[in-house]
Amino acid sequence: MTRRFIIVPAAITILLGTAAAIYYHLKQNDLNTRPAVSSSAPTGHTDNRVRTPVHVYFADNTLEYLVSEIRSIVVSDDPASKGKGIIEQLIRGPGKNLTQTLPANTVLRDFFIAEDGTAYVDFSDELTVGHPGGVQMELLTLYAIVNSLVFNIDQIDKVKLLVNGREATTLAGHIDIRYPYKANMLLVK
Repeated sequence: MTRRFIIVPAAITILLGTAAAIYYHLKQNDLNTRPAVSSSAPTGHTDNRVRTPVHVYFADNTLEYLVSEIRSIVVSDDPASKGKGIIEQLIRGPGKNLTQTLPANTVLRDFFIAEDGTAYVDFSDELTVGHPGGVQMELLTLYAIVNSLVFNIDQIDKVKLLVNGREATTLAGHIDIRYPYKANMLLVK
C-alpha cells in the first residue's frame, strides 16, 4: 500500500509538470508570433496625447448650484492644453438636464498659466455681451469656469478672466472680475 501512495502523487506531479511545460511553450509561441508594436509614432511625429476624464461644472435647472458633469477630453502633457479643452467643453454646454453657464457663441481667445498658479482665460466679447445677467447667473458663470479649472488641473490655484485680451470689470454688471478667483465649493451641489 505504501508503494501505491508514492506512485500516485509522483504521477500527478509528472502530469502537472508536463502540462505546465506545454502551457509555457504555447504561451511563448503565441508571444513570438504577435506582430511587433512600435513605440514611436510614424515618421518622426510624436503624439503623446491621451484622453482623460474631467469634471465640468454647469448650473442646475433652479440656477442655484453648480453640478459636475464628467467629460472625456484629449490632452497632451501640457496643463494649458487641458485647460483649453475644459473651457471648450464649458462653451459646448451640458449634455444632460443642466443649464449652460457661458453663452454658446463665446470663443476662447487664449489660455495660459502663470508661474504663480494663476490661469488667465481670455474670452471673446460674447461672454459679456451675450450673458443673461443677474447676480446669481454671474456667480454661476464665474465659478463654473474657476471650479472646472482649479479642480481638474493641479497647477492652477486661481483664475483670472479677460475679455478680448483686456481686464474686464464685470460680466454683466454685478460681480467684480478684475481679480483672480479661487474655487468655491459652496455653489457645488
